Amino acid sequence: MTAQSSATPTVTRQPDGLGKRVGEVAEITVLFDAKPGGAERFHQNAAKIQDDAFQYEKVVGTVHDFRVTFINNDTQVIGAVTYDG
Repeated sequence: MTAQSSATPTVTRQPDGLGKRVGEVAEITVLFDAKPGGAERFHQNAAKIQDDAFQYEKVVGTVHDFRVTFINNDTQVIGAVTYDG
């Protein structure tokens, strides 16, 4: 076995839904319509959302990366998270 092949992680499908899993790390990405004014409310509450984020780790394990982006003139939201647990 070469060093390259032993360092390559195994990628599998999520056992409980859509997405991929690399070892214990899983991912999910969503795209949905935003409610009118939702982007503005999100920006106003972003600091509290970030402060409360640790509570979600009790549900999903360790969050490695979490991103939220408003697109199309704030009419749609993309959310992406990688986590384990």
